[in-house]
Amino acid sequence: MSADAEAGAKFSATSEQGAVMASELIGARLYTSETEVDETVFGLNDNWEDVGEIHDIVLGKDGEVDQVIADIGGFLGIGEKSVAVSMSELKFISDGEDSDDWFVVIQAAAGDLENAPAYESAAVMAPETDLSAQASAEMEEMETDAEMAAEATGDELQDAAAATGAALDNAGEEVDQAVDATGEALDNTGEEVAEAADATGEAIENTGEAIVAEADEATDEMAAEMNEPEYAAAEFGDMPRDEIVGTRVYDANGEWIGEVNSLVETDGTISEAVIDVGGFLGIGEKPVAVSIADLLIEREAEGDTFRISINATEDELKAMPEYEAM
Repeated sequence: MSADAEAGAKFSATSEQGAVMASELIGARLYTSETEVDETVFGLNDNWEDVGEIHDIVLGKDGEVDQVIADIGGFLGIGEKSVAVSMSELKFISDGEDSDDWFVVIQAAAGDLENAPAYESAAVMAPETDLSAQASAEMEEMETDAEMAAEATGDELQDAAAATGAALDNAGEEVDQAVDATGEALDNTGEEVAEAADATGEAIENTGEAIVAEADEATDEMAAEMNEPEYAAAEFGDMPRDEIVGTRVYDANGEWIGEVNSLVETDGTISEAVIDVGGFLGIGEKPVAVSIADLLIEREAEGDTFRISINATEDELKAMPEYEAM
């Protein structure tokens, strides 16, 4: 075999028609359809349910994509569960006859994914550290304190309700004594007393529910803060280049505002990162170029996970000129 033929067997200048880039698949929304998916039909189906987002892919040793990892449920990354979905189960539905955009759909009920086992990579699984055990114990203690406080408040409310009931009983006795004086006044007073009792009981019940709800919310917030991993500042050069493209970008408040689309080199040095902001499922996203110096690179204190942040809001990035590759 000639050198040119051997090079042609190892490398290619283009991809097959209809091929999907990994950077486009990562970040795409995942839909479920309880009926069979017709791949000849175009566009978003109203009967599909948006259940999560694809955030990673799993390759076999043969180089084939075995699975995609999707984050199911949760809110802003809190409470999400990672589920591995076989690549063979995914259907790519075009947004139109001549469109390059598509939707990712799997034939399943939304409950099937919610009940599926949580995915854990064998490469990152590790025994629980003493620190995490201590954090769990502290969280349980705080939850117990919050429940005790709510119970104590409930006891005080019940005492107040009993006192109110006793006062109403006394008022009823006084009304009975006034019956001989005027029947009409007794009827009017009796109705007002009944309405006041109903209003008092409802107010006590609403107050108790509000206190319990606030205690639960405070407990959830403390649990979320304790589960959030710690990050330390890192250099851009510390981050593997093949992991940069597709990485999410967050604003100063920790809100996800886009992903790194590509890198721009100037005189052999990476000078800018192109970030896709806005849009939905890759539709309507706007690429903008920001200086590497404006990016904050952080690394998980006890792991190899990187996070990219920028001191700008999504609206500020959208207002920047759209990046056009040279």
